[in-house]
Formats: sequence, C-alpha cells, structure tokens
Amino acid sequence: MSGSTKAWFFLLLLASLILLAGHSLGGRQGLLWALVIALSVNSLVYFYSDLRILSLFSGRRLEGRDPWGALELTKALCKKHRIPMPQIIVLEEPSPQALALGRNWNHSSIILTQGLLDHFSRRELRAVLAYQLATIQRQETFAFAVAASFTDLIMSMAWHLDRLWSLLLGIRQSQDSARKGHFFSWLLSPLAAGLLRFSVGPSNYYALDALASEISEDSQAVAEVLWKLQSFASTLPLLVPVSQAHLFMVNPLTKPGWSRYFQVQPETKRRIERLVGHYPI
Repeated sequence: MSGSTKAWFFLLLLASLILLAGHSLGGRQGLLWALVIALSVNSLVYFYSDLRILSLFSGRRLEGRDPWGALELTKALCKKHRIPMPQIIVLEEPSPQALALGRNWNHSSIILTQGLLDHFSRRELRAVLAYQLATIQRQETFAFAVAASFTDLIMSMAWHLDRLWSLLLGIRQSQDSARKGHFFSWLLSPLAAGLLRFSVGPSNYYALDALASEISEDSQAVAEVLWKLQSFASTLPLLVPVSQAHLFMVNPLTKPGWSRYFQVQPETKRRIERLVGHYPI
C-alpha cells in the first residue's frame, strides 16, 4: 500500500470516527455538526499541511543565478519523465539534507540545504533531485505531510499538557524533575510514533530508492548519496522537530535519545544493499 493510499485511508477513518461520535452525542443535529467538522479538518490537512511545514523551513527560492546547475538538472529530469517543474528552495544550513513537499504534482517544492549544494558533486546532486522527484511522482509528499501534521498535533498537545501539569504541581525545570515535568510527553510519544509508523514505513523509502534509480539511471549514485548523507547526519545533524524527521531522504537526527522512536527510515546499509547488492560501496 502506497503512502498516499494510507494517508487517504487515515483521513477517511478520522472522518468516520468524527461522524459516529457526532451522531452518538447529538443525533441528526450532531451528525450535521460532525460533518462540518470532518470536512473542515480534512480540508485543512489537505490544503495547508504542506504549507505549514514549508513555513518552518525559511529559505530562498532558487531563481536566476544557479552556480550548482540544480535548476537545469531538475528541468531535464522533469521533461524526460513528464513531471511538472517544482520550485527549488535553498535552506541556509551547513548540514547536507534534502526533502520534497507538496500535496500534488502541481503544488510541490524541493528543499536543498546550502551544505548539500556545497559538498555534493553534480552527479550526486542529480541523484538527490531524482529522489525528490520520485517522492513527488509517487505522491509520498502528501502522505509524509499528513503524517507530520498529526504527529506534530499529538506532540504539541503533550507539550502544552506538560506545561500545565508543571504549573499545577509547581515543578521547576531541573534534571531531577525532568521526567515528572514531561509526563504527558512520555505518555503520548508512543501514540505519535505508532501513528507515524502506520503512515510511513520502510517500504515507502525502498520504493523511492528504486524509482530514483530509474529516474537518474544511476543506482550507484543514489547509493553513494545515501551513504554520504548518513555520514553527515552522524557528524553534523540538522536539528528539526521529530514530527518532521521522516520528510528527509536520510533522517537528520542522531539515534541516541527518545527521538530514535520517530526514525522511520530503514537502515542506510540495507537501502544501499538493495540498490547495488553490496555494502560498503
């Protein structure tokens, strides 16, 4: 099952639960209000989830002067595979990373960090762009955005409940009180991680790796990019909310700590072995 199919299934299930709750609580009048709420929630998620995520990564749109040739490479790949040209945004971050956003083919963006443009060769950049176009073509961008929205909602609720809990109990910020002060985060994190893993799994990334190899016609370059991105992520991680870590080609967060439960990308070694048949490369 593709990520977009899972996302639509989840939105349909959520709407059904809202309708059932509305009918149970208020009969026909409650059902009407539930219908309005369900339509509002699904419309908000569909039209604004990717825009909200895009607002978190404030960068500049790549236009005109392009010393890396990113626009030229993207145009060539899009023309060959009949994919609408996405906008390319450069994020002023030293850590090499890349991700794609968009609810459909006609509303999509590719975000590249300055570190990636500075440290990757033209061949490697082409492989990165092929992967992002694969994400757009398979509409995994929509699935990833839906998963990020609901994961972020749960974690935000937990954070606000923790603040209220700390105020009520008079807990001050210290190492001894960290666990008490983050009670709801500890409680709701498994729910958020479970929801994320239901929506996005290893099969999504394996499929994207394979499609990126077809688009770039260079599976070796895709494998080398995965290895290089993983190396940079281990030494120069990009600090992003755990609810957005799955959007990236390689998880930008380091493994130690509770954030490891939100790392849904499969092991880079296994991805490379599936691409070229061996590891190391």
